[in-house]
Amino acid sequence: MIVYPEFLCIGAMKTGTTWLWANLRQHPDIWLPRKKEIHYFTGWDNPDPSWHRHLIRSLRRPGLKSMLFSDLWRMRFRSVPWELRYLFGRRNDRWYASLFEGGRGKVSGDMSASYAGLDMPAVEHVFALMPDVKVIYGLRDPIDRAWSHALMAVDLRIEAFRHSKRRQYEELNLEDFIRFFESPLAGYQGDFLRTFQIWDTYCPEHHFFTFFMEDLVNRPAELLIDTYKFLGVDCASHLVPDSAARKVRAGAGHAMPDPVRQYLARVYHPQILRLQRSKRFSGQHAEYIESWRKNAVTWL
Repeated sequence: MIVYPEFLCIGAMKTGTTWLWANLRQHPDIWLPRKKEIHYFTGWDNPDPSWHRHLIRSLRRPGLKSMLFSDLWRMRFRSVPWELRYLFGRRNDRWYASLFEGGRGKVSGDMSASYAGLDMPAVEHVFALMPDVKVIYGLRDPIDRAWSHALMAVDLRIEAFRHSKRRQYEELNLEDFIRFFESPLAGYQGDFLRTFQIWDTYCPEHHFFTFFMEDLVNRPAELLIDTYKFLGVDCASHLVPDSAARKVRAGAGHAMPDPVRQYLARVYHPQILRLQRSKRFSGQHAEYIESWRKNAVTWL
């Protein structure tokens, strides 16, 4: 019987998904791959025709390469078959399902933040394979999220920064950052309402869980317990790991320049207003979004 993950964490990027992955994988009833992000559905409709191109692309990602070499060096062979399957397998639905064989009997998940940018056909394919899948989606002040995303892109040399002659943060100017912010990746990741509208088409409300960065910062243990409840696993407080109070993969920490903040305020203020008008959130979560609006207005 083919096994697919029972939940997806679809992003958004830079909202605390790595923190969530690092803590959820410590729960005894939850199984997650050692590699956090599979990204399968990001390119499911345009599969690479040759496994060796997938291999080369995968080996360029330092996380998986170092993980494989570390396991071989330390003779931790239990994880090696999964890593080899990921690297050498031909990307299709059966290959994707095979990556979650180790999760039989547990609640397994795929935490690929790129899924927030999926279009309607891709999300339709997700639910064709997994009609009962649960979805987790993280939100953050879109201005702060965009800046954190840009710093990560500078560090990893991706998107608009891949071919830039200015290689150091100190050498970059406003135009460099605007090119990144206008890229499809950055745009989709920051357009929360678009993501809701697409995923709502197929995912029932009771299978959709939204968390906020503010909750991660101010009440991390409670947020984990809420997530356990959503996933239907044991939510006893003693299962919350000590690591819940620690940051995971903290950003570079550069302060956002005023011109960048002003540009992002102009971009995201209308989107924040549309999110408020959707009436999707109430109570504390609505207050978070109102604080985003006030933050944006300050810089208009």
